Amino acid sequence: MLTEQEIRKELSRRTNFALSVSFVVWILSDAYLEIVAPHFGRNASEWVKGSLILLVIPIVLGVLTAADLFFNRHRWFCPECDEDLTKRTQEVLARRLCPLCESRIVSGGRLHSEKAYKRYRELQFREKLSVLFWVWPAVSLLMLGFWFWDSSEMTGCSLFLVLMPLIGTSTAGWAWARTFDRRYRLQFFTCAILLSIGASELWKTI
Repeated sequence: MLTEQEIRKELSRRTNFALSVSFVVWILSDAYLEIVAPHFGRNASEWVKGSLILLVIPIVLGVLTAADLFFNRHRWFCPECDEDLTKRTQEVLARRLCPLCESRIVSGGRLHSEKAYKRYRELQFREKLSVLFWVWPAVSLLMLGFWFWDSSEMTGCSLFLVLMPLIGTSTAGWAWARTFDRRYRLQFFTCAILLSIGASELWKTI
């Protein structure tokens, strides 16, 4: 029987490796572009950087292939039914059971049904979504702040005064109407107020 500490250690190693791969891909791609682009002239440099993206793809694919081989060598399986649990680590940690054979494979802690786990994931998702919905009011406030500071600099971007809070109002309103979760109300009303202010300012420019 596995222990939670062993599983979390393996999960941490995989996460660190994935982050390292992302960093290596970024370094190699950026270094390649910085070395090659200047040879095409200063005026063509930006155009070359864009066109050479296709040549960066082999570098990215090579690193990702190496990472995939690493992950394939470090998979972990259910000791009872040999089911591959590599991509279901969080579920196993939460339930303490194998998702396929329902055998207990993690020592310690309480056992949870699949229904309870799905409910937990749904509540967790709603909580993260309620935080994410604050992005639109924040961006809207930033746009309005710049607008009131110097509207002449945002003449070509005045539509964003309405667009950002409109997206926020629509998404938060849809989530609230669909789930009746009170956590979305404040984001909805905040975006609605910012939408009215943005629409008023946009109307003045017409």
